[in-house]
Amino acid sequence: MRAHAEIEKMRDAKKGEDLLDQLLWRIRVLGGEVDLTDGANRRAFAEVLDAYAPENYSLVLNPAQRCRATLDQDGEIAFWGNLVTGGNIVAELERRLFLGRRFAEHRRIRVVPSYRGNRIAPRCLIRSVELYDQLRFELIKLRAAYSGSWYWAQWGFHFENPDELARLQEHAQELIDIFGGGLDATTLTHPVQFFRLGEPATITFDELADALPQRRDAYEQRAHDNGLGMHDPVPFGRIVLLTGPSWDACLHLAPDGADRLIFNDRASRLLGAEGAA
Repeated sequence: MRAHAEIEKMRDAKKGEDLLDQLLWRIRVLGGEVDLTDGANRRAFAEVLDAYAPENYSLVLNPAQRCRATLDQDGEIAFWGNLVTGGNIVAELERRLFLGRRFAEHRRIRVVPSYRGNRIAPRCLIRSVELYDQLRFELIKLRAAYSGSWYWAQWGFHFENPDELARLQEHAQELIDIFGGGLDATTLTHPVQFFRLGEPATITFDELADALPQRRDAYEQRAHDNGLGMHDPVPFGRIVLLTGPSWDACLHLAPDGADRLIFNDRASRLLGAEGAA
C-alpha cells in the first residue's frame, strides 16, 4: 500500500506531465509485473485505462484475460475488458501499449449489435489518441478485417504490408472491371482511396452475387454480419473493402503527417456532429 500512496502523491505533483516516465516508474515500484484487475493497481493506472472509455461509459477489466503492466519489452500495458453503460456491456476491447517502443496495438473491438450506431468505436479511438499524444506515441497498429476493413480506411490508417495492398488492388480491379469502372486499381495506394472509390455510385450485395454467383453464399454471410440486406444500396468503395482481403493497418500519429490530417478531419466532423445534436 505504501507504493500506491507514493504513486498517488507523484500523480498529484506531476498533473499529467511526463506520463510515459511515470508509468514506467509505477510498474517498477509495484514490482515490475502488475495485475491490473486488482483494485489498487487499477487505480494506479487509471488515466491509461479510463482513456478508452467514452463519456458516460466505464471500462471493466476481464480477470479471466491478460490484464497486466510489465517492464518486459521495454514496458508494456496489456488489457482485455468490456465497455459498460447503465449496467449493460456494450463493447469488448483488447489493447496493448508498448511504452518504450512508443506504439499501441488495437487488437480487438467488438460492439454489441444492439449498440452499433452509437459511434462507440470511433469515440474510443479519439479518446485513446489523446492518451497517445500524452505518451508521445508514434503509431497505432491494428488488423483491418470484416467491417473494420472499410471503417478504419476512413480514419487515416494506411497499409503496412505492400503485398496486402497488392491483393486488395487485385480484388478492386476485379469489381471495377465487372461493373465497367474503367479505372486502374494500381493507382489506389491509401485505404481512404478505396473507401471513396466510385463515389457516389452504389451497388447491392445481390448485384454483386449475380455477377459472381460462385460467391453468393459468402456475400450473403458478409451482408448479414454487417447488418445489411442483400438489396440495400452500399457505396461502391465500401463494398470493395467489405468483400476484400483483410490488411495490417497503421496510423502514424505525427501531427503534420497525412494519416493524422485525415484522422483529425474525421474526428472533428464526428465531434462537431455530436455537439450539434
